[in-house]
Parts: sequence; structure tokens; C-alpha cells
Amino acid sequence: MTCIVCGNDVLLKLVDIVDQPLAALNLPRTAEAAHDALRFPMNFHLCAFCGHVFNPDFSYAPIPYAEDSNLMFNSGTLWQGHMQILIDKLVKNKQLWADAPAIDIGCGDGQFFSKLQAAVPESQCMGYEPGVDADKIQDFPVIRDFFIPQRDLKLHRPKLLVCRHVVEHMDKPRTFLSEIAYWCGVYKIAPIFLVEVPCFDNSLVMGRFTDFLYEHVSNFTSTSFNTLFTLSGFETLEVSRYYGNEVIVGFFVPNKSPFGVYPEVAEGFYQQTQKSKATVVKQLEEYRNEGPIIFWGGTGKGAAFLNMYGIHSSRYPYVVDSDPHKVGKFVPGTGQEIRWPDTLDVFGLDTTVVITTPWRAYDIKLDIDRRGLLYKKLLVLKEGELCEYSN
Repeated sequence: MTCIVCGNDVLLKLVDIVDQPLAALNLPRTAEAAHDALRFPMNFHLCAFCGHVFNPDFSYAPIPYAEDSNLMFNSGTLWQGHMQILIDKLVKNKQLWADAPAIDIGCGDGQFFSKLQAAVPESQCMGYEPGVDADKIQDFPVIRDFFIPQRDLKLHRPKLLVCRHVVEHMDKPRTFLSEIAYWCGVYKIAPIFLVEVPCFDNSLVMGRFTDFLYEHVSNFTSTSFNTLFTLSGFETLEVSRYYGNEVIVGFFVPNKSPFGVYPEVAEGFYQQTQKSKATVVKQLEEYRNEGPIIFWGGTGKGAAFLNMYGIHSSRYPYVVDSDPHKVGKFVPGTGQEIRWPDTLDVFGLDTTVVITTPWRAYDIKLDIDRRGLLYKKLLVLKEGELCEYSN
């Protein structure tokens, strides 16, 4: 059991609560349905490292999302004023985003973007919402689906992303946010990202255990909220608490530095290994036609070498090792018996010796020379192909 924000496993139990029914995503139509409501484990813990509060026993599977997906009261005067503060911030900086799509991830009933669309008529507002609330929205287009970063960032190339009161429902928030940061880097876009969640700071100080909801996997403290975005690949523009410190809002942009070179590194490594497999197999067949091949090193990275290049005992029977504890055993996967070098009589002037562990190559060369073993070629893997060893 590890923290879903920072990954540490020192977790402190916060409270003992009996299983509870859904309180924010279900409103029974009858007293009988209310009494028979499904109940769910309320096992909330506090991360000792980042201060995140979450329920490791949460599961999406049993939750009926078919109806009543948003029971939050959004019409209060102060709440409307809070939303207007955020709208005003976006309007003030509309030159940074209004000429490209703006996406509300999990837009619910659309109140926030309806206000934004009215304030900035030229904006290209759109929403993603898999729930039934999307059917009520008329002020901007809504896609009835989950937002998938790899697909949707490429499709729309937004300059503004908004995600309000959604992240606390995710059992893997860091995965979702990291994917957004990563794919923004791949597609070379840097949208402003506004994220809002309930703030648990007051609840912790005041012992308000009634603030726990099963639907809220996460209960963000100021520290854990900042930690989440730092670890997920974002640069913080502003983080503030609003509405009597009961919500926390952050403005972020993807920080390209964590991912800048790694896509190219991964692709380059993959292509190099594919080429190496074909090259080494071809080389070995050519050397095999010239005389015996002996592979030096049959366990650990030596065994990995033999397996990854498909060097099986039926075609390449000779494997030696200078560790007496390995002699007489067999290479896992490829089946060669591991032999003592001095007893193998195929060392000679027509023999090719392949060192299977490049990082031990100099030691092995010294061992071969000390034993006075004969060979034609001494090869080691270098930049994806077998090359003659030189120290």
C-alpha cells in the first residue's frame, strides 16, 4: 500500500469509520432504496511524506454512475462568486488561450464553461463529460467520453485545460496528470492548466471526519496538491486557497524538462536493439561456419545475452565460466552445460570466443591470457554488434 501522490509507503491511519453509502453520486428515490444503499469501505490514511489523505480501498467497479452523477450544489451566492473570480482571471489573460480550443475535463453540468463562453464569446470552449449531466449543456459542444491525453491533446491542441472537482475522484491521479504533461511535450504544446479540488487543510485541523466521502478517493492538503503537480511534470504558475480555504486552485503549465530527451532515447534504443538482434545472429552464423564458437559467461547478464540473441545449445553448445560454482550447471533458457575453461578442448587457432558480459570484458581477457587458451578471435558486444576486443 503506497501513497497515490508520492509513492511512499509510510501511511498513518486517520479514522475508524463504518462502511458508508455513496453520498455525492447517488440520491435514492425511495426510503427502501435508501436503507438498502450499497456501502463502501472508508479506510482513509495520511501519507507521512507528502500529507496526502486517501482511501486505498477505493474501487470504481461497484459504483453506479448511471444517474445523479453530480449532486454538488452550485447555485450558492458565494460559490457563484468564487467561480467568477476564476473566470475573471482567465478573462484577464485571454490573449494566452482564446485563439485555440479550451477544454473542460469532466465539465459536469457545464456551468463554469458557460460563464467563460459568455465572458469571452470568441473562445473555443468545449467539454469532455462521460456522465448524464452533459445532456443538459447547450452553450458549448460536449464530447460524451473520458478525456484521453494521447488522443485528445493531439486532436485539439488546446491552449487552456480546466479540470475542476475531478482529480479527487481518480484512483491514479498522478498517472493521469503525468500523461497530460508527457503528451503535451510530445505534441509541443503548453496549455495553461487550471485544476481545482476540495482542500482538506481545514478538515485535518478541525477533526472534521464527516468530510470523508467514498467518492473522493483523494483529500488534498496544500502540500500534497503541490507535490502531485511537481512530480507529474508541471511548472506551477499560482496555487491559492479559495472559498474560506475549503478549495485549492492551481494554475500550471507542462514542464517539458522531465520528458525532453526520453522519447528520443527510448525510440533510439528500441531501433538499436532491433538492428542488433539481426546483426549479431548473422555474425554468429558466419563465425560458426569458420570454426567452433565458445561463449564465456553463462549466468546473470551472460545468460541474458544468450537468451536475448537466441543462442541455444542445439547450435551453440559451448559455454564456459571461470566461477567453479557454476561449472556443471546449465544456462537457463538456452540449455548449454557450463564448463570449466581448462577442460574444454575446442580452444584453438580456429576458435571464436565471445565474451557475453561486456562490463567484465577486461577481467575475462586477463583470465584467458593467464590460462594460455588459444583462439582466433575474441569478440565482445559493442554498439549493437560483435567487435574484436581491445582494451
